[in-house]
Amino acid sequence: MTDRRRKNSDWYVAGAAVAAPDRDQHSQTQTQGETMINIPGWNPIRRVVRTTGTHVVIGVQPPKFLELPEQTLSLTTEQYKRYCMWLARGGLIQTTFPELSDSEREIIQTGLGDADFNRITKSLDDH
Repeated sequence: MTDRRRKNSDWYVAGAAVAAPDRDQHSQTQTQGETMINIPGWNPIRRVVRTTGTHVVIGVQPPKFLELPEQTLSLTTEQYKRYCMWLARGGLIQTTFPELSDSEREIIQTGLGDADFNRITKSLDDH
């Protein structure tokens, strides 16, 4: 399951991980040997929903063109610190959050919950 999620959560074009179209403007960042291309409109929208003293609830909405609802995830303050570092520096999500489930890491990466992820990737499995 982890391998399928990793392959389906990124677009791969000529060996580069691509966050993918509004093809007018884009930026590139290098992350552990992969080039990530950030194209406006194809990235999830992230925000802090609320904080308690010990946890930060983040909201991640899938790219707008998917027209899917925002998913929320509660992170400890220590996990939130790693989340901010991951956003700034990139890296492998499973290395940054080994304690989180595949589903929780998918929410952080793409904003897709289990039902939406399975619905979207089901068509890939059928081919």
